[in-house]
Amino acid sequence: MALEVHNPVALVLLVFLPLAILVGRRSLAGLSPGRSIVSTVIRCLVMLAVILARADLHRAREGDLLTTVFVVDQSRSIPADWRRREAFREINDVIRGAGGKDRVGLVLFAADASIEKVPQPIGLQPGGRWISDIASYVNPDHTDIAGALRLATAVFPENSMKRIVLFSEGNENKGVAIEEAERAKTAGVVIDVVPMEYDHVNEVLVEKVLLPARLKIEEPFKLRVVIWSLQPCKVHLFLTQDGEPVGPRDRTVADPNVTLAKGKTVLTYEFKKGRPRAVRTASRPRSSWRRSSTA
Repeated sequence: MALEVHNPVALVLLVFLPLAILVGRRSLAGLSPGRSIVSTVIRCLVMLAVILARADLHRAREGDLLTTVFVVDQSRSIPADWRRREAFREINDVIRGAGGKDRVGLVLFAADASIEKVPQPIGLQPGGRWISDIASYVNPDHTDIAGALRLATAVFPENSMKRIVLFSEGNENKGVAIEEAERAKTAGVVIDVVPMEYDHVNEVLVEKVLLPARLKIEEPFKLRVVIWSLQPCKVHLFLTQDGEPVGPRDRTVADPNVTLAKGKTVLTYEFKKGRPRAVRTASRPRSSWRRSSTA
């Protein structure tokens, strides 16, 4: 149980309690010491009760209502069947066993986050499903878990136990999820994580982009992109600077096709002159997903 004060300004009146004790001692001078002490205590308790009433002090109690917000990763790096079918199947299974008074909501996220369903009493569709399709769209090119947790925390109703169930692979490239999780914990939110586990036999990952530590304006420089591949494959590699395509030193700008060996491949890009600005890389193998990196 917790105590809440809705009018904390009224608590300033507590400074007058010592004054009431001094005045009371003079007015009760004719009484015996025992009766004087009792009378002073009663007066102080009455004043304290009046001050706390003015401050609107009351006990806050969470009811037996549980609000659960499911937060589902929609990043492109996650297979499409996992983003929809597998995650929704698990959510539907959990909701079938939920209590009648519970509320459930749904937040979808990737580069940004969107509220697909605000928390509300459970209402199942024909076939016992709570969710089968979605209407929201989020940019799938990045993963911002922190932003999703922030939005999910904001949609909880008052006087309810709060729970977030996060479906994600955990590969964030925007925000800091652990910091946002700490803030949610402070707000009384419990976070459970359901890892999205899957296999990619042809996975390609842009691990990092390497630039010189210091550059002068108009100084030529080289940029290296480190790529990991589980299998030898061909990919389309896109690198742009200020929206203009940039090609590796041994290829033409118009040819984004790159052959990768199994393991690590390092590609070199040469900038002959110009100010160093934001550079974006994205690799797309012959499948429906990709990983991207920005430097």
